[in-house]
Amino acid sequence: MALPTPLQELERALYDRLLADADLYARVLGRVRFVTQTDYWFTPNSVLLMLLPTSDVRSSGYWVDFFGAPARGYRWMLAEALTQWRHRWDARLVASWGGTMLQFQVGRRPAPGDEAWTAAGQLKALAPNLDLCRWEVAVALPAGDAWFVHNRP
Repeated sequence: MALPTPLQELERALYDRLLADADLYARVLGRVRFVTQTDYWFTPNSVLLMLLPTSDVRSSGYWVDFFGAPARGYRWMLAEALTQWRHRWDARLVASWGGTMLQFQVGRRPAPGDEAWTAAGQLKALAPNLDLCRWEVAVALPAGDAWFVHNRP
């Protein structure tokens, strides 16, 4: 690639290279799979059950306590992501911990390639504190039915 190259283009080129090499893809998947496995999820000492006062997925984004969400634009972004994820991936919000973590069960996994790349970009936009690059998240998402979103101050 010619330098300088924008980071997003570089990450996409790296992801495309992984898609073309099954052995390399499998090695990376083994290292990043934790983001789609429930055994990685936070386990609290106690739990409170909260039932959202709505059945509308979009408006549920306004009721969830999630860091950054007090800003109107961020709440809108969260609500739109919840709606898109429910429609495209049958992603259901199952837990919100301490205002910094959201956990989802996913009914339809994104396919490797453009679908996983798009979902990874959305997840990283909501979870900048997830210690993986977008290309790593794109490798992990098609391999699991649980998504972990982390955003902290």
